[in-house]
Amino acid sequence: GEVAAALAEVRGITAELEQSGTRDQHAVAREVDLLRFQITEIESAEIAGPDELEVITAEHELLTGAQKRRAVLNAAYELLETTAGDAAGGAAAQLADVAPLKELHDRARALQSEIATLAHDLREAGEAVVDDACRLAEIDERRTVLHDLTRKYGTALADVQDFGVEAAARLDIIENADQNAAALRERRDAATARADDAAAR
Repeated sequence: GEVAAALAEVRGITAELEQSGTRDQHAVAREVDLLRFQITEIESAEIAGPDELEVITAEHELLTGAQKRRAVLNAAYELLETTAGDAAGGAAAQLADVAPLKELHDRARALQSEIATLAHDLREAGEAVVDDACRLAEIDERRTVLHDLTRKYGTALADVQDFGVEAAARLDIIENADQNAAALRERRDAATARADDAAAR
């Protein structure tokens, strides 16, 4: 009944108070130091989001392949700008004065135009390739930091962030143990009063 429920709450709160009061203070101090270190390490990393590692890894792959991509694009551009373009233009010139071959002549001209457009696009793509050694070094350093965090606090950055939140909550409980104990004693007194009132009725 109501008395039993109130008494059960009193016993539970009393046990919680006794447990908190018998903790080794040296162990508590060590836990506080560890929690503060972990929280500081996670917060100082300033994780941009749970997908930051994937984002910078993709950028890393782009930068590491930049030189190869630029070389390939430039080689393709040179082939189209010289050999292929000249060949298509020469073919169109050969067909220009033969009336029955007008359709083929038109196709050769269209091919020449398409080659010129593609060559232009290849040249622009090659010029747009970013080869940034400084940025690559920054990403390598950042990946090391993030991988270190996931090694310590979880398999993914989302786990690391959750760990930081839980560690902060745990630290708050420890640092406010006196206030928490006072609140528990108030709850115990209130539960005891309810049990007495219920028993008196």
